[in-house]
Amino acid sequence: MLAASLLLPLTLVAPHAEADTSEGTRLHEVALSAPTAPLTGAHVGHLSVSVHLSNPAGVRVGTALQQLEAGDEQPTSTCPCVRLVRSGPLEIASSDLQAPLQLSAGTPVDGTWTAQVPVTAAQAGTWHVETVGIVPEGDGGDNRFDPPPVPPVVVRGSDPVVLSLVPATRLPVKAGSPVVYRVVARTRDTHRPVPGLRIGVLAWEYCDPHPWGTFVRTGVDGTVRWAYPRSRPGSSVVLRRPLGGDESVVGTGRRGEQTCSPVAPYAGSVTARAARTSVRAGTDVAITGRAGWACRDARPQLQRKVGRAWRAVGRTQVHLQRGPEWLAGCTYRVLATPHAGTNVYRVRQPPTAYGSRAASTRAFHLTGR
Repeated sequence: MLAASLLLPLTLVAPHAEADTSEGTRLHEVALSAPTAPLTGAHVGHLSVSVHLSNPAGVRVGTALQQLEAGDEQPTSTCPCVRLVRSGPLEIASSDLQAPLQLSAGTPVDGTWTAQVPVTAAQAGTWHVETVGIVPEGDGGDNRFDPPPVPPVVVRGSDPVVLSLVPATRLPVKAGSPVVYRVVARTRDTHRPVPGLRIGVLAWEYCDPHPWGTFVRTGVDGTVRWAYPRSRPGSSVVLRRPLGGDESVVGTGRRGEQTCSPVAPYAGSVTARAARTSVRAGTDVAITGRAGWACRDARPQLQRKVGRAWRAVGRTQVHLQRGPEWLAGCTYRVLATPHAGTNVYRVRQPPTAYGSRAASTRAFHLTGR
């Protein structure tokens, strides 16, 4: 199988030190180890962490998720836990990991807690223990240890897996039409296909934290076909390789290689109709119309032609029609205020975060008398 620990790890132990937090837990020692052999291609190794904790009342094991570092994209886990941070050249995999610690020796009163954290060649670099977390104790108790200095370890890796997305359907397509992509897994340097790789695929609005989506597995040629789900439109397709953890809970599934591919598969559409075509100069004229499919964040923009350029004007109100926004489309209303003479206008719909491309109406004229 692709996932396998490589050889015995080299263990580096922090000098003996003690730290305490809240009302009773003490941190005595932290050790960190890495695979001794380089990781290549899709192989998986493990960072091993060992933490000696004591508490006269017993170290508590939490059931709620905790986040040791604030931020939308930071991982979470139950605690006691450890946060590991990497410095390295590649940006195609996680550079910060958080893993729950399990009691492996002794008792909750005085025992050793450990974690095995999977890493790949894409996560090569220097790793160090940044924080040890526990379940908060007492009112306002701290839930973090700044550990004693722990020698960093180096994960060596080469020729990592690179994930990519290739349209199998010619784009753009009419709104609501099926779209098929090829999910591709190849090694970065030798360009070899990676068969049998499990990948989470999800259409999403942005490249932010999100569920894992649908899982697919690459064939012998390192590719697999994936259909863009009409029920979950989005302007990005996120690919992530799972390495364990709880994939059903956002922020806890451990991930290896990943990428986020901006896509806008659907042809945009927008219409415009002026309430009047000739008014007294300086008088407002209502322009109404409809922005097409996948328009939850639609912001139709009235533009007036000045010389050769189109300039944004007017004040727009957008109204979602009843029903799912990715099926129903949106109506809008904007006010134009024509100057004296003939004014040339159009309405432009920028790309939406739900997968529709930009679109513009034909130019129309308003006369100011």
